[in-house]
Amino acid sequence: MSTEFSEVGEVDITDTASLFESAEVGRKAADEAAMVLAQWAADIEWSLSYIPTIDGKARRKARRVARHAKRAADQMTAVRESCRKVPDAFNKTYEQELAAVRNKSRKGFNIGA
Repeated sequence: MSTEFSEVGEVDITDTASLFESAEVGRKAADEAAMVLAQWAADIEWSLSYIPTIDGKARRKARRVARHAKRAADQMTAVRESCRKVPDAFNKTYEQELAAVRNKSRKGFNIGA
């Protein structure tokens, strides 16, 4: 199983645009990983459901094994949602500072200075 993910690379947050861009990169990477993990969980369940079992509960046993991969996919979905919330949390948390900067000039907020 070979899967390529987009490269996150080094993140240098110097202003609001770079903060928002890095949040979007994280969101996309988590979204890709969630899709891969969800497909993997489905493949596990499908494959294992064809193993003959003594008690006749092949589907139940397959789901029991695949649920761990499904949980990993769900957690990546939660990571994606958390990354999506970063820009809004920044705007809400630094509302006063952003307003002060906007009153001075129309430049972006410089995090480093």
